[in-house]
Amino acid sequence: MKALTLQNSQQSTLLRLAQEGISVYSPHTAVDAAPEGVNDWLADTLTRDIDPMTRRASQVRSVIHPVKEIPEGFEGAGYGRIVRFEQPRMLGDIAQCIRRGLGELSGLSIAVPQTVPVGQKNQIQISSVGLCAGSGGSMLGGLDVDLLFTGELSHHEALAAIEQGKCVITAFHSNTERLFLRNVLQEQLAQEIWTEFHKLSATLASVEGLSQKPEIAISEADRDPFESISEEMVDGGQW
Repeated sequence: MKALTLQNSQQSTLLRLAQEGISVYSPHTAVDAAPEGVNDWLADTLTRDIDPMTRRASQVRSVIHPVKEIPEGFEGAGYGRIVRFEQPRMLGDIAQCIRRGLGELSGLSIAVPQTVPVGQKNQIQISSVGLCAGSGGSMLGGLDVDLLFTGELSHHEALAAIEQGKCVITAFHSNTERLFLRNVLQEQLAQEIWTEFHKLSATLASVEGLSQKPEIAISEADRDPFESISEEMVDGGQW
């Protein structure tokens, strides 16, 4: 940014944080690309109904865009994932797994080729999935897969996909990211901070070690800006 102004809502938030002495670090893209990061977590949701001990064996994963010059210990890092199932799975089963894996979402947006008759869409056989947390249009276009799974695609990107015979599932941008923080990263952060602090306290006499893991607070107000509503929600005063 060339300037900070209170006229921009997001920049105003940054200025308020700075005024209160609060630092901000956003590992967003790094956590997407990291092994066992957001995209691998999303890949796990595709087979949520399979026993965890055999879940990984039921699919083979590859990275869409590998990271160059990967740091030691982060081999396999990269953006996006392609998942190929050992046995084809029905689209309806995959959609249910995604809903449960992302916290019982109220709904998913699904697009299928228009030649598929009503009543048979949930039975479409899926052998491969291209996935990307957040907005995956630029990354997933042109992949030789049966299903595209991401947070959001543009209207024209979705049309192009189904015209090529692919299916599409979108769950809203941050719904494909947010639960990872609570289910995975919260505990990892607490453990890493605890470990690093004890390393520091062992070398500096002026630093006292922590007696227990630090608390990592997750925002209760933060949520996806979009909601899925039904006629029943509106009529019943639930929205």
